[in-house]
Amino acid sequence: VLRRAECGEILEEVYDRYRRTRPGALSRPHRWWALRAGQPPISPAPRYIAVHRDADGVPDGYASYSLDSGTLTVDETIACDDTVFTALARFVLEHDLVTKVVFKQVPPDHPLRWQLADFRGGKVSDESDWLWVRLLDVPRALTARAWFTDGELVLDVADPFLDEHGRHLLT
Repeated sequence: VLRRAECGEILEEVYDRYRRTRPGALSRPHRWWALRAGQPPISPAPRYIAVHRDADGVPDGYASYSLDSGTLTVDETIACDDTVFTALARFVLEHDLVTKVVFKQVPPDHPLRWQLADFRGGKVSDESDWLWVRLLDVPRALTARAWFTDGELVLDVADPFLDEHGRHLLT
């Protein structure tokens, strides 16, 4: 267990390996880590970091968390595989003097809930797939996928950031 200020390079390295294995995971450029931009564990907010290491001592996962009045809140758990995620989850769930553990970001497809001794002991309060996409070629994106029914649909697409607008007939 380390303080955030002691492990910036470890977090950056582990996250970069993780994002290369997780479809839809966003990159975090070095300048984000250096400037501590964004939410924990990137921000300077006080956090503890539990670092998991493989058999060779190489970091392969981390959990960023805070403690407040008996509640342990896990901001982010990054692991290169499910076994590492499970080990980190077990670490925070078995933390002394904690009455409640909150995981803020768990992938929707993760089996954590079913790994609990009492799966009713956990509840999902909010789900997000963390997937953000900006389509740069809308016609190509619409024709690249299969559709399950026949018909026509008109889509008005507006992207104020790129100052692009278009109307597309999908048949």
